[in-house]
Amino acid sequence: MPKEEVILPSPEEFFLSKGLYEKFSLGDEDDIDVSKQILDLEFFHGAIRTYCTDCKTESTFRTD
Repeated sequence: MPKEEVILPSPEEFFLSKGLYEKFSLGDEDDIDVSKQILDLEFFHGAIRTYCTDCKTESTFRTD
């Protein structure tokens, strides 16, 4: 049986668009590619710019 390709969302999509308790299929527990994607999300370094609908301004969220 072919291995299921797992693609997790980008950090921007994960933090801004996905639900707090949304489930993701992680495929095989020994899949190095999935492990790397999880670590990339957990240890994301950068900035995410988004529009705040409450205060009606753009905001930047940084990890440093």
